Amino acid sequence: MTETDQRELNCLRRELLNRLDRLPMENWSCLLLRAVIGVFDLQFGEPPPEPRPDVRLHIVK
Repeated sequence: MTETDQRELNCLRRELLNRLDRLPMENWSCLLLRAVIGVFDLQFGEPPPEPRPDVRLHIVK
């Protein structure tokens, strides 16, 4: 990564933090939350599904 890329990345991080300070997530709409979650899933992959509480594993011999 070049020095220019690193500066731009730091600038973007500061801008994101400034926006989060001005509008906390508690005030976000469902539409905005879904969009942000979708972007995270695209970038990092979807998280594994949470186990269902009603499913129990049994040892079968």
